[in-house]
Amino acid sequence: MSGAFQPIGKVEALQNTEASLLDALISTGADFDEVEALGLKAEDFDSETHKLVFGAMKSLHQRGLPIDALTLNNELEGTPRPDGGAWSSFITNVLG
Repeated sequence: MSGAFQPIGKVEALQNTEASLLDALISTGADFDEVEALGLKAEDFDSETHKLVFGAMKSLHQRGLPIDALTLNNELEGTPRPDGGAWSSFITNVLG
C-alpha cells in the first residue's frame, strides 16, 4: 500500500534523534557551554559517526573556533568516517 505509515526501528529512530541534535547545534549556533553543562559527551551517542562529529564540535569549541559546516568538515578531514563516506556529504546531507 503506497503512502502507508512505515514504522522505523529503535536504532534508526535513535540515530535520527542524534542527527537532529547535531544539526541543531550547527544550524542554531547553540551555546556549546550550555550543552556541556547538561553533561552531554561524545560517548553518549550510539552512532560512531555521531560520536566523532560531537567530539570534533567540542574540539572546535575548546579552541574558540566556530561550529559550522565548513570548520566541522575541516576538523574531521583527516579522520576516517566509519561508513567510509566523505564527511562533506554527511555534513551537507544529514546535518544540513
